[in-house]
Amino acid sequence: MLRFAMFLLAAVFLAVPMAGIAQTNPTQRTAFIKGLDAFDIGAYEQAYKEWLALAREGVPQAMINVGQMHRLGLGIKSDPEQAKAWYSRAAEAGNPMAQTILANMLLQAKNYKAALPWYEKAADAGDITALYNLGQIKSGLTGHADLASEKDISTAIALLKKAQDGGHKSAKAALNTLSTTP
Repeated sequence: MLRFAMFLLAAVFLAVPMAGIAQTNPTQRTAFIKGLDAFDIGAYEQAYKEWLALAREGVPQAMINVGQMHRLGLGIKSDPEQAKAWYSRAAEAGNPMAQTILANMLLQAKNYKAALPWYEKAADAGDITALYNLGQIKSGLTGHADLASEKDISTAIALLKKAQDGGHKSAKAALNTLSTTP
């Protein structure tokens, strides 16, 4: 399980710089990359230190990484509440990846109604995971009774098609399930 979590974490850390770090100043980019380099060699405390400074400066990508490190306890003690706080800050700053991560956390905590607006914001920004998850919710196939009022098959199909077009691997199967469900 830890190995899989590390793989996912590395995927986020490697995807995040491409998702907007270019909007920062050169000093911030350098510090962010220093954090990536430290993370890559297992120097998690150093990576955390680099990203925490940037997160405090308001860099959403660094906020996500700090959140991930709190969530998994890399370089610091695991603290899900701190993770959620950092994801929330990045989500409020408009980062679609953070909005999706926060929505996922809220959904896992069974806070369904709070998750929906974050999925909607991230989906509006084109985040394929948010498009897929929101499509699943709108399909009514999630099994969450609290979300039954959100069922809207035509919206679900449109969202899942966008997710599929964006490369989400499970969207096609979800669309197939919808087409065979009465």
